[in-house]
Amino acid sequence: MAFSDPVIDHINNYITNDLPEGDWHIDYFSFIDDEDLRERLGVEYKNARYLYKIFEGLQATSDMRVAQVRTQIHMYSSIYEACVHHILFEYFKDLSAVQELIYRPTTVQASIPTHSLTKLKNVLSHNGEDVYPYYIRKKKRDITKIRFDEKCKVFEELGLIDEVLRDEIIEFYNMRNCIHIHAEIRKGLKYELDQSKKAYLRMKPFKDQVEEGLNRLGKNPATIL
Repeated sequence: MAFSDPVIDHINNYITNDLPEGDWHIDYFSFIDDEDLRERLGVEYKNARYLYKIFEGLQATSDMRVAQVRTQIHMYSSIYEACVHHILFEYFKDLSAVQELIYRPTTVQASIPTHSLTKLKNVLSHNGEDVYPYYIRKKKRDITKIRFDEKCKVFEELGLIDEVLRDEIIEFYNMRNCIHIHAEIRKGLKYELDQSKKAYLRMKPFKDQVEEGLNRLGKNPATIL
């Protein structure tokens, strides 16, 4: 059974009282050139703010506090990850530092005729084990499998965020990866409200640093005519 209209109006007024009107949440990500992604990020950001206000209004404690923090960490980490990923692999995809994330040296066993391999076995051995010849070749990785901390390191090297912020958003992302209950228990993760507040509060310096870096590198779509 739904809340009565007066209750719904009261909750909505409480949630939106401190939020701007209009498309503020979409405009917040003006440094993202993909319209669909920019809108999706804006919706996620607005939803994170909405949900925080709901939990705040409920004065969530104990188990509900865990739900509050987990939800916030997950949503903000997803925003950070999407921004970093898009900017690296769209704006800077041709830079050597980004290409090195995609193409990694990989060992490949050399294809040698059987008769030659038989001869090599007589001389290629170590502690009684056969040694096979390999060569190094750069192999393209699945771009979705590149670790977030690897991407953040390049992001920081490009001057898009500083080292402190880099480490903080990596921490948020690592917490998000403990969303599975078994991993959470194994790592002894304790959810504190300050963690989710920190994830929110770092969004502003993240935006500011990214925009400043993109402006310096001539890559900010919001300022390119």
